[in-house]
Amino acid sequence: MYFIPAGQAVDEQLLSLGYTSKDLDYIILSHLDGDHAGGLQLVKGANNILVSREELEASKGWSRAIRYNSKQWEGINLQPIEFIDSGIGPMKRSFDLFNDGSLQLIWSPGHSKGLISLMVKNEYEDYVLLVADTGYATKSWEKLIIPGISVNKKQAYQSLKWVKKMTRQPNCVAALASHDPDVKPHTITL
Repeated sequence: MYFIPAGQAVDEQLLSLGYTSKDLDYIILSHLDGDHAGGLQLVKGANNILVSREELEASKGWSRAIRYNSKQWEGINLQPIEFIDSGIGPMKRSFDLFNDGSLQLIWSPGHSKGLISLMVKNEYEDYVLLVADTGYATKSWEKLIIPGISVNKKQAYQSLKWVKKMTRQPNCVAALASHDPDVKPHTITL
């Protein structure tokens, strides 16, 4: 069970910006752990809710736990994406959402079987990495500390090494982990 202060739930934050979930073209789920999928019922009106096929398959057979509580996405049309061999990411597999390189969904397993990191890129090849739980904080990839919860430690380490390499590239504007206590809400312009 999670406590969200009044006004901070995802639907309330959207409303404060003048939107509802029906205005969203895409929701991309990094993975289906409860702390990442728990708000799905509040945004189920989005046009497309994407998750990797690997993650969707891994979630089958679970009922109630921090990992894979299917009640959180009950009645929601989760659309599985298929990673392709692209040469991008720690496993060299990704999914180009718009077929233009601007938004790559990158397979970065380890913490979970189908974990997705996002690479958002502009026309100048500058990019931001949203690594979800590939690492819990910047120090995770700087010191190669794998997540405490990992289904495959070898893949988790490989994914962290890839993030570390990518953050050292001159075109990397930022890399953000979902649970980094040092990251405060801010806007990044590419």
